Amino acid sequence: MKFFLRFSTPLTIVLFYAVLSILWSVANHQILLPLVGDLLNFVRVDLFTDVLFVFIASPALYYIIHRYIHNQKKIEQALISSENRYRSLFRNAPVGVFHYDTHLRITECNDRFARILQSERERLLGLDMNLLKDRSVIPVLLSALEGKEDIFEGFYRATFSPAEVWISMRTAPVFGQTGLVEGGMAMVEDISERKKAEAQIFQIKQDWEDTFNTITDMITIHDANFDIIRANTSAQKILGLPFLESAKAKCYAFYHGTECPPAECPSCQSLKTGELSIVEIFEPHLNMFIEITAIPRFDNSGKIAGLIHVVRDISERKKADEHLQEQKRFSENLIQNSAVATFVLDSQHKVLLWNKACEELTGMPAAAMIGTDDHWKAFYDRRRPCLADIIMNKDFSSMATLYQTYGKSPLISSGLHAERWITNLGGKDRYIIFDAAPIYNSKDELVASVETLQDITEIRKLEDQLKQAQKMEAIGQLAAGIAHDFNNILTAIIGYGTMLQMKLDKNDLSMPYLEQILSAAGKATTLTHSLLAFSRKQIINPQAADLNDIVRSVAKLLSRLIGEDIELRLNLLQTALPVRVDIGQIDQVLMNLCSNARDSMPDGGFISIETDYIELTELNLADHPFMIAGPYAILSLSDTGEGMDEKTIEKIFEPFFTTKEMGKGTGLGLSIVYGIIKQHNGYITVYSEQGNGTTFRIYLPLTRRDALKEDAQKSVDPPQGGKECILIAEDDPQVRALTGKILDDFGYQVLIAADGEEAVNVFLANIDHIDLVILDVIMPKLNGMAALDRMRSIKPDIRALFTSGYTADVIHKKGILDKGLNYLSKPLAPEVLLRKIRNILDAG
Repeated sequence: MKFFLRFSTPLTIVLFYAVLSILWSVANHQILLPLVGDLLNFVRVDLFTDVLFVFIASPALYYIIHRYIHNQKKIEQALISSENRYRSLFRNAPVGVFHYDTHLRITECNDRFARILQSERERLLGLDMNLLKDRSVIPVLLSALEGKEDIFEGFYRATFSPAEVWISMRTAPVFGQTGLVEGGMAMVEDISERKKAEAQIFQIKQDWEDTFNTITDMITIHDANFDIIRANTSAQKILGLPFLESAKAKCYAFYHGTECPPAECPSCQSLKTGELSIVEIFEPHLNMFIEITAIPRFDNSGKIAGLIHVVRDISERKKADEHLQEQKRFSENLIQNSAVATFVLDSQHKVLLWNKACEELTGMPAAAMIGTDDHWKAFYDRRRPCLADIIMNKDFSSMATLYQTYGKSPLISSGLHAERWITNLGGKDRYIIFDAAPIYNSKDELVASVETLQDITEIRKLEDQLKQAQKMEAIGQLAAGIAHDFNNILTAIIGYGTMLQMKLDKNDLSMPYLEQILSAAGKATTLTHSLLAFSRKQIINPQAADLNDIVRSVAKLLSRLIGEDIELRLNLLQTALPVRVDIGQIDQVLMNLCSNARDSMPDGGFISIETDYIELTELNLADHPFMIAGPYAILSLSDTGEGMDEKTIEKIFEPFFTTKEMGKGTGLGLSIVYGIIKQHNGYITVYSEQGNGTTFRIYLPLTRRDALKEDAQKSVDPPQGGKECILIAEDDPQVRALTGKILDDFGYQVLIAADGEEAVNVFLANIDHIDLVILDVIMPKLNGMAALDRMRSIKPDIRALFTSGYTADVIHKKGILDKGLNYLSKPLAPEVLLRKIRNILDAG
């Protein structure tokens, strides 16, 4: 029955009932008729069986019809539900769907399809797609009508809109009950956004490819077996890689030229640890320094799938680093080997650099300074800022208390300059010049400061000596002026006194007075010479002599000078020490020094005079400032007296400075000594300590040994007169009259002139008679040298003698001594003048 009902339809039910009725009827006639036997009984039985058939078949038929109707309703409901679901799915599908018939007319479409075409569903229903503006989809639609499925993907221009969209269309045929194609169905998807995304992805991929290939570093992607699966253009070009899709390339073979990974290969490290690894090596295979960065790659499960190699050619950087290191080493060596003490502080005031000169100057080793902020210990007894610290702190308030002089650097606008005495710096008291400057980085940030120290203690001492020399020069100018005028006065006194002495009888009662006058004039002459010696402007009479002989000859006089309670010790060099000096002035030097030594030893002691020899070269001149290279004789005089402190030593050569009581010293003794030595192109130094005596050391230039024989003393003959004609040109009336009187008394013919111009006129008037002219160097109207030039322009062989009371520098300016002319300095002793005149005239 179930099988029947499953396939029953109204027609089959009727046919079934008819067949069943016929079969029942036939069965009754075939079975009942023989059993009943007569027609009446047969009719009654037949009627009963018919009724029985009706009672039996009717319920069955009712049941079959009822089940059929029920099933049909269920089928109809299922169909309706299916249709509703289809319609809902059709209309609400995320893709556009439409049906079309064999004439390519749209019979149904959903709203999504209308939106894709930027139209309305009602407007599209019944649309003949043969009339579409864009017919690119027609071949795909026709394929469905031919019973085939087809796909279209591309731009589509909508019919009722100017929009162009990317669509993906899939078509399929729709078959009727007869199995024939009744139309087609198409699913349409707007893939514009996907296409944009694909375009973006493609562009990103292309950008990545372009970037990957334009990077100058070598980049290779490896699998876990060291095979290169991708490489950028730089890697392909430099490594010479084959076509990777058809051949394998081991990274170590191309990077290192080896058959297996080298020991320092960062790839092995990254594959083991899964972490980035970087190494810098020189690769002979590539002939370059390279930096290899190995970056691990992981799969979705987190396992290492391979590596990315980023390899950079750092050869130029290495060269630059080496050059930078060379520059750094050069700079450090420059500072380390600089003679200027230098140290550098960082931003934390810690010492970065402490050069050798700084070690030597401060006595603080660099090892104890580098990395610490203890640099203050070199200069102070407690923490105080140095100039470099002030630069870093920019706090200038402490400079006034730390330095004697301070201010901005004269060389660096942002630097500082300061000066001060530092006690016990490297074991000595030193006068230091400090200079500090900031150090900025490329961002103009203050990162360090540098300070230099210059020990100018000796320069300060030399400056003091220069000031001393300048003071003595000024006083010397005063002394020279006094000596000039005094010389003229002494010339008259000595001259007239000598002439009077020559005329008086030795037993004359006036003779003792005259001798006292001449003695006083002699002392005045000595004083004048002392003034000129002090001013170093006396014209000296140098001659070659053995310094040892000079000391020996004056030793007896010195012994009487110093007294019996002081012992004089001589320690003279056995070898002769030839010097060219004015012997009388050297005697005076020794007497002055011995006199001072005697006064410093009231309780007795000894004085030691020594001679020695030294050869000064450029190497040892640093210990002897102001001296020039060459051989020197050394004359040393030491005593065991009270000694002097440093302040006294600084002033001992100053004129009128004395430590003696009032009335016991003039303060000129050592000034005269200083002037005499300087006039002999020599040098004098003093060493003394309180309670330990004093040593004066005199350096005199040595001369040739054979000069001792050339300048041997000659016997002096008594003065003689003559009958020659002599012209005297002198602006001082007393000297002029005296000189004329002396020459007249000794038989000479005398002509007188008061100035240079008058002397030329007298000379011209008596040109054939004049044998000698005596000219004062400095005269009004025309000086002596100019007057002689005019005379010699007329009579070139005229003989001349110059006299002057002026100092040596004036005489030198006039060229008298440089030209080898005859010269006598005032005051003039008559016998000296007469002897000089006779020598000139007799010389022819």
